[in-house]
Amino acid sequence: MTPAHALLLSLAQRWLNDLLPPSIRQELAEDFATAEETLAGHPAAAAWLENTRLLQHWEDVLEDPQPDPVITDALRQALFERRQIDITYRKGGTTQQARLHPFGWLQRNGANYLACTFWNFTNPLWLSVHRVQTVTPVDEPARPPLSLAQQAAFLARSPVPATATHGATITLEVEFHAGLYESICDRPPRGTRAIDQPNDGCFRLLAEVADTLELRWWLLGFNEQVRILQPESLKRELQGLLFDRLTGLVNRHEFARVLQRRLAETQRTRQPLSLVMVDLDHFKQVNDTFGHEGGDQALTHVAQCLQDTCRSMDLAVRYGGEEFVVLLPNTTSAEAVEIAERIRSTLEQTPLTLKDGTSLYLTASLGVASETGQPLAKDLLQRADAAMYRAKEGGRNRVCADGSP
Repeated sequence: MTPAHALLLSLAQRWLNDLLPPSIRQELAEDFATAEETLAGHPAAAAWLENTRLLQHWEDVLEDPQPDPVITDALRQALFERRQIDITYRKGGTTQQARLHPFGWLQRNGANYLACTFWNFTNPLWLSVHRVQTVTPVDEPARPPLSLAQQAAFLARSPVPATATHGATITLEVEFHAGLYESICDRPPRGTRAIDQPNDGCFRLLAEVADTLELRWWLLGFNEQVRILQPESLKRELQGLLFDRLTGLVNRHEFARVLQRRLAETQRTRQPLSLVMVDLDHFKQVNDTFGHEGGDQALTHVAQCLQDTCRSMDLAVRYGGEEFVVLLPNTTSAEAVEIAERIRSTLEQTPLTLKDGTSLYLTASLGVASETGQPLAKDLLQRADAAMYRAKEGGRNRVCADGSP
């Protein structure tokens, strides 16, 4: 199978998975698996596929929800009568068909969402009502393949944020990772006023956009590759979900989600995955000597050193307190030790200038752990943490790898 064919099959699996009848999915299962293996051995194709995951169609992101009242009434009626329905709806600029088992309804910020399952699949989702084009009732009762407890649990943890003001227009200023520059320029968002040239690994985009839920989901999809600058309200709302407020690094909660995904990829591709645990040395003395303001400056300084030292593919995380984590995809243990040593050296040789002009030199103890299979996430973290404590016990300001003395 060629990389081009593998890309097409992988994209079809991602975007049509909920729509394919079970018999067709089963028939294509072997082809889908072969496509994943082909992409795993072709880094350029795999990288392109990752970019398509991050970049959504702006037509979907920026459209205002304008549901047809007749469509809305038909969906509500089907939900009330607990009947299956056949629908057509817009997704990614195309019209698609599906059979739904509705079991819930949500109205948020002027937009309506139908909780349902597609065909006989067990994954529940929220369907945007304003994307539905036709509704045809089916003379069969809805039987979502979920227990009542599962349905209730899904409805209770609605992921739809409650702060968007539909219909309003906002001035959006964001900073993207430079690696996305060509993609954004090729398909700029509707309402774009300016896209700056990349500078220091990032570029800025300024646009007048509709304030929608879809906009939020799109921005969250970029994870650490986007930083919201304006409006301040949106920055506080979304950055707080993914990023540590003090340092701007990805927070512990978002890191747990990314780590699980990376471990699954490692199991599938057998590419190495490494993790570096970083703990500041004698941080209590910094707080005691310079106060909590000095401590905050120290943490921000460490975060900047991590961002300056790490590669664009790496993920720097504020794990908690004075602890940081760096996730290194496609990186062997030996390569991870080199990167950890570079982080240690950069921090040691880069003084922090406090507000009173004092120069403060910081050091850290670092632990490295690596995998090529799929352990439990906590196992990888525990091994990196244990290596980091050996570095502290060995005199601090050093790097220790998992399995090393």
